Amino acid sequence: MESKKPKNWYFPFVPKDWLSDAKLRMCSFQTKGAWIDLICLMNQSDGFLVIDGVPLDVDGIQQILGLKNQPDVFGQIWSELTTHGVIKITANGTWHSKRMVKDYKKYEQALKTKFDEQKLKDVKEIINHLNNVT
Repeated sequence: MESKKPKNWYFPFVPKDWLSDAKLRMCSFQTKGAWIDLICLMNQSDGFLVIDGVPLDVDGIQQILGLKNQPDVFGQIWSELTTHGVIKITANGTWHSKRMVKDYKKYEQALKTKFDEQKLKDVKEIINHLNNVT
């Protein structure tokens, strides 16, 4: 039986971008660790903090990071992520990575373009075949 990969089973990680992000550089190592964990979760939802179709609120984020019993630690992490603008929130209250959302939009457009090009190629091949049929 063939196993199916999740929708976004990998994402590009560019160390240069990680190291040169001034907002992220202002964060502690602890916060950076939490952020990469959140990035991995957001990878499954095109850059948004959503689990099973439900956007995570701050309490849910604290729980998913395993910090429900460590409010002081989570408070520091959350303060750094929000104060430095590392994590963003949409108008409807969904937390996200601006970079990931932008990258996934580009990816979806590239897939659409590739699909449209292949469709056009297939149509041309059919027309060419029909023109050569006697």
